[in-house]
Order: sequence, then structure tokens, then C-alpha cells
Amino acid sequence: MATASGAGARDAGRYARPQRCRPPLPWRAGHPRRAAHPCPRGQPLPPHRPRRGAGLGGHPPAHGPEPDPRPADSPPQGLLVAGRGCVGLLGAAHRALARPQLTHFSPNSYLCPPEERNNAMGAILIIYTGGTIGMKANPATGALAPFNFEQILHEVPELHSFESRIDAVSLIPLVDSSDATPEFWERLVVLIEANYADYDGFVILHGTDTMAYTASALSFMLPNVQKPVILTGSQLPIGALRTDGKENLLCALEIAEKRAEDGAPLIPEVAVFFDHSLTRGNRTTKFGAERFDAFRSFNYPRLAEVGIHVRYNRKYIRERPAGPLTVDRAYSTRVSSLRLYPGIRHDMVERVLTTPGLRGLVLETFGAGNAPSAPWFLDLLRGAVDRGMLLVNISQCPSDSISMTSYDVGLGLARLGVVSGRDMTFEAALAKLMMALRRGDIEAAKAYFGRDIAGEMTLAIVE
Repeated sequence: MATASGAGARDAGRYARPQRCRPPLPWRAGHPRRAAHPCPRGQPLPPHRPRRGAGLGGHPPAHGPEPDPRPADSPPQGLLVAGRGCVGLLGAAHRALARPQLTHFSPNSYLCPPEERNNAMGAILIIYTGGTIGMKANPATGALAPFNFEQILHEVPELHSFESRIDAVSLIPLVDSSDATPEFWERLVVLIEANYADYDGFVILHGTDTMAYTASALSFMLPNVQKPVILTGSQLPIGALRTDGKENLLCALEIAEKRAEDGAPLIPEVAVFFDHSLTRGNRTTKFGAERFDAFRSFNYPRLAEVGIHVRYNRKYIRERPAGPLTVDRAYSTRVSSLRLYPGIRHDMVERVLTTPGLRGLVLETFGAGNAPSAPWFLDLLRGAVDRGMLLVNISQCPSDSISMTSYDVGLGLARLGVVSGRDMTFEAALAKLMMALRRGDIEAAKAYFGRDIAGEMTLAIVE
């Protein structure tokens, strides 16, 4: 039986933070790092003071959504923290979004062997949210259901081959991506912000259905991120015979640990990796339900392509922003969309535009941004604009841009005050509209939407 002093020594060893056998990289000068784990057994972390900027558009961001419709006694949702020698819940109070309360989990939660930790050349955090990559078939029904995250890690022994230390966290409960909400995006941002100083990159395992929405939203919530935040997943579970999950995960990690000549991460932005391609997150849209190449970036080149070698298209990778991380969690969910079609009815358009509380609408128009010229249609749009609603125009076509000056019908929308979405994807336009509506008044919202925040649109296009 171990003595008390022996047990204490073992606990101290478990909490010791891996020491690095290299000098700090130049780009990380001034970044705080904890030399030892700050939470003795059973005790919480000290209060976290997030680093927030003054916001965008001159308005300090009011964090979080507009008034929360959920009942005050709704059950907590949290995060299992399982990669840094501890486990805990994040989100026991929905609105507080505080630093996780951490307790001891297991020293074996580090993926790299103990003897390799001190020699790690960096640190990457895997964030598992759910999705097909972590599912297995029910023997009785054949339906896919999520299984334990540690089993996923055991399916990929190659994780031990990376030069970087690979840690992992798992959301509790897991989220089917079709259930993703802006609150879910906010929880991811809180987790990244809380661990930003301790990791050189983040890989988010996510379901494919709404991956492009999450990638777009994160790009606006982390507008000047200087480290890779790469979302990936799979079309087949990671334990399936022909799974694409293992390759997607390993390639995403390899790209996340790639450094530029100055030692900084090469990919300082939110991106999606899928089927040999790395694309900018807010330029990505889901293209196929059963194809391995399920995602496309129609209006912006790939950031990287993986074959025998990883070929980086450096001139298309975003320049590394300056300054500390800015986190913007101010968004509004009072938005909707309206996809036009031949024969659309007056009463249906009116019901959408007069929805109580609606503040913003993504208008999906024909071709280069054209819409019906019927007087009733234009009158309904004019009334919405006069009531202070922000209307943005994007094309139903997946590629190319709208031009609201090419045709009279498009010019008519511009005269009404409809804002051009240029060549943005629907996912990016919707997420950006949510953020724009919390900038202040309608003019501030329009100004925000018209700027390129995170490489989501091409400003050089002539209107």
C-alpha cells in the first residue's frame, strides 16, 4: 500500500506540464505558458480572463446571442476535457461560459508516450464534437450511433508518429451536426480561446451536414486567429473497412503542425480538410451526401492539396494577422432566408418578411443577383428595408458572384437598399448576417457586412 507521500509524488507527476526541450519560437514571444498544471487534485482552475479586442466596426462586442429563450433551469451541457491530464465540464451555467472546472482524469489521456512528451515540437488539440467519424453500426438495427472517443483514438495508432504532442477533448453530450446551433459554435470558440496559449493548432472533428456553417461562423468569431483551426470528419465511420476518416484526421493534423519559415503555423485561419483538399472555411460548401469529396470551394482556390506530398498554395493562404486573439461572440439568431423560384406567391413572401422579430434576411436570387420585377415583390422588400431589416443578396448559383448593376432587376434591388453578398457562400452569408446584426444600428450592420472580415468574399469584383 502506497504511503501518503508516495501518492502525493505520483499526483505531482501526473499534473506536471510537459517541458519542451527547445527555446521558444520567435513568433510566440510574450505568449504566457504554464510550466505546471494549475489545478491540484479536486480544485478548480483560477478564474480565466479571456483576451478580447474592442470588437469590429467600432462597437465593443456584447458577447453571446440576444436574450436567451431557453428556460433558466435547462440542463447543462459541457465538455469532457481529456487530453491534458484532467477531465471536467464546461458550461454548467449556460450563460456564464466560464473556464472549465477540471479534476484529475488519467495520465494516459496524453496520446504520445510519456517518454516522448518532453521532446514534442509543438502541441495540437483535437476537439471531438460528434459526427459519422465517431460512430459504429448497431448490430441489431444497422443504424449508426456514437461510441466512446477513446475507441476512436485506438483506431488511429499513427497519432503517435507526429512530432507534436496531440491532446484531445470531447464534447459532452456529443452533437449530431444537424443539431448544431450558434450556441454550439460559441462553445467551440470558448474552448479554443481558453486553450489558445497552450496549443499551436486545433483540429475539430465535426459531422459533415453543417460543417461549412460551423467553419464560416468560427471564421467570424475568431477574425484574427493566427493558428490553424481545421475542421474535418468523414463519410464513413473511422472503424469501417474503407473509411475516409483516418486519412482526413491524419492529414488535418499534419497540416495543423506545419510551420512557416519563421516557425509560426503556416495556416493562420479556419479551414476545412476533406478528401485530400484544404479549403478556407468560409469559402466551403457541402457538395455531396455520399461522395468522399463532399466539400467544394467554388469561388476560391484550395489552400493545400494532399498527394504523395502536401502542396501548399501559399499565395492563397491568409496573411497572418497582427495583435492578440480577438474573440467576437456577439450574434443574432433573428435571421432567415428566402430562396426565389418562378411562381413565388405574394402571400408567402409577405409572411416571411413580416415574421415577428425578424431583423435580417438572406435573399437567394437568380443568376447574377436578379429577382422578380413585379411591383408587389419590390414593395414588400421596400417595406422590410423601411422597417430596419437588413436584406442581403446572394446567388443561387454555387460559383461566381452577383452583380447588382448588370441588369435592371438587380439594380432595382440595390436602389431599395439590398446589400450585395458578392461571391459568398450561403453558409458564410448567413453566419456573417448573424454577426452583422449585433454591430449596432442598421448602418453599422451594413458596413460590417460589406467588409471582408476573414477572406469570405472577393472585394475586387466590380458591381
